[in-house]
Amino acid sequence: MISSKPAAGFTTLTITLIVVILVTSLSLMTGKILMGEQRVAANEMRYRAAMASAQAGLDEAMARVGADLTFRGPLTRNSGTFYSVTFGADQQIPVGTGQLPLLSLRSVGTSEDGEGQVILHQQVVISDVVAGTPDAPLTVAAGMAVGGNFNVGANPNGGGSGVPLSIWTNGNVDLTTGSGNTCGLQEYYDGNCSSASYSSAGNKQADILDNDTVNFPSDLLKYVFGVPDTDEGMAQLEERLAKLGRVPLTGCSSLNTSSSGFYIVDGNCSGGSMGSRENPVVVLVRNGDLTINANSEIYGMVFTYDKVPGDVTTYDVKLNGGATVYGALISNHKLGTANGTYNAVYDAETLQNIQDGKEFSYVARVPGSWRDWD
Repeated sequence: MISSKPAAGFTTLTITLIVVILVTSLSLMTGKILMGEQRVAANEMRYRAAMASAQAGLDEAMARVGADLTFRGPLTRNSGTFYSVTFGADQQIPVGTGQLPLLSLRSVGTSEDGEGQVILHQQVVISDVVAGTPDAPLTVAAGMAVGGNFNVGANPNGGGSGVPLSIWTNGNVDLTTGSGNTCGLQEYYDGNCSSASYSSAGNKQADILDNDTVNFPSDLLKYVFGVPDTDEGMAQLEERLAKLGRVPLTGCSSLNTSSSGFYIVDGNCSGGSMGSRENPVVVLVRNGDLTINANSEIYGMVFTYDKVPGDVTTYDVKLNGGATVYGALISNHKLGTANGTYNAVYDAETLQNIQDGKEFSYVARVPGSWRDWD
């Protein structure tokens, strides 16, 4: 009789070998999977680090342009974050009647070990808070009846080359209730505005362009700031203010000769001197009276704004005791009596510094222009 024990032992050995082979294969496969996952995780970490570096490059480049509008790189960082940013050639894009500089940024970010790399592109525009400055030192919607004593130094070329312009409005200018004079800038600074005037009480001349229903802007807010006189337009102005790191004020008491840039004031604005010729201000007074203390000087533009210009609430301007605005005073509503003894003087240098000053510019991303490939 043949014994079955050798066959049983062979079967057991075979099964054992198969199990060992399966376990070994499974272990090798598991190791390969884990190593692959580690490589994927490491690559993902490198990608995220490179992406963060590239984005940091874009953000720093935008900040540098915001601080210096002429900055065009290149920009490189080799510690903490690793990136290299270059600028393409400047372009111009039309916006309204003007053009805005369009900048193309390319940022190459790498991981710390140099194995990961991401390339980002972003286009930005340099936008201005102020779309344009008026041609007249007094630009008023619906006219004005001026009380008190005032002098206006005209823009010598406001009505065209060699044609002075002092007051511009689509309504009537009544000079009979006050003792006002308009004159040339030289006469103003020489103290001869009253003796060598263009216009005076009861003697309105061509330097006062009133009842201009054809050329006067139908929307002064859009004329000055480039946004429509709507809730949406005002929201855009507040967004610009926020990009400059500011919020609307509830009065003008905090503004002084050290102030510069763009401000929005809600309610009455009562204060003293603001800005300087080199660093002027643009102050938008919303739904309130403007009262400037005696002998104060404002360099820049002041815009008094009434959300509903024709409502029963009337806002006015009162510049006391020789207060002077060097630049432009603008109102989208009729000025009632504009009481006081005050001066409004066209100042080309101040207005040019508003157009050129970085305090009135901000850098904005072009929507849809960000991409992460070449």
